[in-house]
Amino acid sequence: ILKNVVETEYDSKDILKTLNSIELITIEKISSIQNKLKLYRLVDDVFALHKGKHIRWINKGDNTHKLNIGGIAVDVKFYDNGTHILVFNKYLKRNFQIHFDKVFLFQKLSFEEELIQHLKRTI
Repeated sequence: ILKNVVETEYDSKDILKTLNSIELITIEKISSIQNKLKLYRLVDDVFALHKGKHIRWINKGDNTHKLNIGGIAVDVKFYDNGTHILVFNKYLKRNFQIHFDKVFLFQKLSFEEELIQHLKRTI
């Protein structure tokens, strides 16, 4: 597992680049969201999503640019209208689906991924 993690590059610059690409978002909002996503990585390909880990997202069509509290990625479903992620939220105690193509998706880093990021910053 650690070998696969080492081969994958996770960088907070990807998150900042994504946030900057959102139209009409303020600098203060970008800074706030970026702080909340310090231990997350951008998932821009559904095949990079790891089931069983916490995810958060921003809806692309939402002008409030709200970072959703998220939940655990349970499954990936492929439909005619696109890819959907089945999410379980333990606070709401329910499952729901999000449309992968209509969100900016972020996934919490594993301990190994956090360790690698820390080592990259210190070297």
